Amino acid sequence: MAVAAVVAAALLLAALIGATAFVLDPLPSHRGRIVIPQLVASTDARFDRQGIPHVRAVLEVDAWRAMGFIHAADRLFQMEMRRRAACGRLAEVFGHAALPLDREARINGYAAMARRDWDLLSDGERATLSAYADGVNAFLAEHPLPLELTALSVTPEPWTPIDSLAFERLLQDDLSVADSVERGALADARAQGLDAAISLLDASEPGTTKVAPETAQILASLAPSPGAATVPAETAPAGSNAWAIAGTRTASGKPLLAGDPHLAAERPGVWYAAHLQSADGLDVVGLTLAGVPGVVIGHNGRVAWSLTMHQADDSDLFVEQVDWAAGTYRRDGISVPLDRTSETISVKGEADVVVEVARTIHGPIVVRLNENPGLAIAREFAPADLPQGPRAFLAAARARTGAELVSVWSRFSGPSVNVCWADAAGAIGVNVAGAIPRRVFGDGRFPVPGWIAAYNWNGVIPAESLPSILAPPDGVVVSANDDWSVSSRLLPYPGFFAASYRAGRARELGSALRSAKVADMRVMQSDVYSPYAARIVSVLRQLALTDKKAQKAVSVLSTWGARAETRGPSRLFYAFLKALRRDVGATDIRVTWSMLERMIDGSAAQSYWDDRATPRLETRNGRIEEALASAIDEVEREDGTDPARWSFGRAHRLLYEHPFASALPASIARRLAFGPVGLPGEWNTLDVAGFSLRGESYNVTHIPSARLIVDLGDFDASRIVLPLGQSGQLFDGHGKDQMRAWSTGEDFPLPFTPKAVEAATISTLHFVSVD
Repeated sequence: MAVAAVVAAALLLAALIGATAFVLDPLPSHRGRIVIPQLVASTDARFDRQGIPHVRAVLEVDAWRAMGFIHAADRLFQMEMRRRAACGRLAEVFGHAALPLDREARINGYAAMARRDWDLLSDGERATLSAYADGVNAFLAEHPLPLELTALSVTPEPWTPIDSLAFERLLQDDLSVADSVERGALADARAQGLDAAISLLDASEPGTTKVAPETAQILASLAPSPGAATVPAETAPAGSNAWAIAGTRTASGKPLLAGDPHLAAERPGVWYAAHLQSADGLDVVGLTLAGVPGVVIGHNGRVAWSLTMHQADDSDLFVEQVDWAAGTYRRDGISVPLDRTSETISVKGEADVVVEVARTIHGPIVVRLNENPGLAIAREFAPADLPQGPRAFLAAARARTGAELVSVWSRFSGPSVNVCWADAAGAIGVNVAGAIPRRVFGDGRFPVPGWIAAYNWNGVIPAESLPSILAPPDGVVVSANDDWSVSSRLLPYPGFFAASYRAGRARELGSALRSAKVADMRVMQSDVYSPYAARIVSVLRQLALTDKKAQKAVSVLSTWGARAETRGPSRLFYAFLKALRRDVGATDIRVTWSMLERMIDGSAAQSYWDDRATPRLETRNGRIEEALASAIDEVEREDGTDPARWSFGRAHRLLYEHPFASALPASIARRLAFGPVGLPGEWNTLDVAGFSLRGESYNVTHIPSARLIVDLGDFDASRIVLPLGQSGQLFDGHGKDQMRAWSTGEDFPLPFTPKAVEAATISTLHFVSVD
């Protein structure tokens, strides 16, 4: 027995050692020597306690070689998924379930656009992209793969510059909101009729939709096709925050800049923080994207910048008259050939799928109107003659003044962004950059007839004609995906802009500062006051309610400060919105947060309150009263009758499940999850924590994907925090080491000067060309 026990113990120990080696082997090391054969001169990466690399090289291209390696070491699984998503190759790994995503990527042609971008780039930009790929491939050649790729039996192919460019195309397309709004309106028109679609669009997106008569005639002739629409999408004011405070309002006399881009919660996180320095003039720190060279948001010791999506209408749908048998479409009164190609998608465990891609002068055909086979919808979303790629990010790193930064971004041709900036000389500003179409006819809100040339884009608005604010008299610039009205500006083109609540709140807080410091920027980024909630509560207080429970609910909300905190009456307010959304959900309409606000304040049509499936007429007051009563019943049943003890945070949570959670036993999946963590905030607070009003869950889906604060009086006083951490490697300590700080509004130092970097360094990785 003793011998058997010893043997069993030895076998168990060997198994444990093997399992540990399997788990730990892929983890990146921040110490030692790494060979990158193409390296021109030795390069170092010094890591601080948060795992942020401070890369120091002789040549900029070597800095990007090191960065490619570091990205791959920490985020290879993410990078592999990003390039497969961009090139339409997810189904090779995940099978049939990923086919719709691959089909869309092939139709949109991200990889083809990337190849065209490569041809249009400068020699320097190509050298940077190639150097970055060198670093990625040095990792692939010699180092263990992440556990996820091993489990999927995926051996990544060598990284190429086209992979970086294709991912950037996919990312930029995803960040444009115009396409989803217009497609939603088209789906409504096909499912419920044209008049209903226009009414819904105008109720949810401020403006008055003007439909081209030719389009109206065609769509009005189609019988409603309920199957044409997906489940009504629930959108909300997605976006980001950025602001700059002039030195006249700061303690140092130099500007402060803050930025927190809002994106869907991802694991690993969207951003990777890094600092790159070279003897030939590069010195930049901030947020990078694994898979692409360049600092997207950050500073270079002279200029700081942050970005928000501008949300101008930069994408259009065109109704095309197509003869599929002849392979032609109508254009300017004649039939012209479709540009037709085929794409073969490999599907794991199944036969290959061939996707036919047809393009008109406006772009790829993305929808076929089965109600009328002679009609199809083409999408124009990227000017064919304007390259994208990391050009602006790379050039911004070397800008010496705000004026130079603005000049750099004036050449950006992606979807429109607000560039909020400040420089060490004291200037602050915000500029719109990107490709915004110049339309002769049509308002961009609804598909237009593609066969009439007058509706074609007439190029893009010149950079010098795009809006900007420089040196504002009040010393504050703010950008929050709004329509610029809070800055008393009128934008000269259409867009689907976020409500002005966040922008107005940031301006209110910023304008109250007199001797601002970094801590004040942190307080602003953590602000959870909801002007949206405050306005709705003011409406509720004016209603003549007869139900006792509804009256009690309004009484409680009237004493609430409209702060979306994790405890208190915030729990009741959002339960009320959920209950109201459930009530009107029976009408099967596409309800946005802004539309629900207009329904509550009485500015939306009464018809939206009525459920046509019931014989009685449901009214605004009746629905609101029922929702208030239902909400207070729910909250008191779950949390008791004391409003101070109500917990919004227990319901309003952020949970990061492992990407393979659905394929794992529940007990293992729970152990691999990060969180949950209860969060304050909602869509309309500066500290965004967006959730859907549809269904029972309050789970957070939309967050500040990073927070950055730059002090242009002392760059070493700058701060940064990510939602999770730097690493995407399973079991790496940097996988979630920033989560607690991020969720509580804290942050970490972002050292910049050599002395500060030296003091913060806890390990160093040396890159050489040969062993």
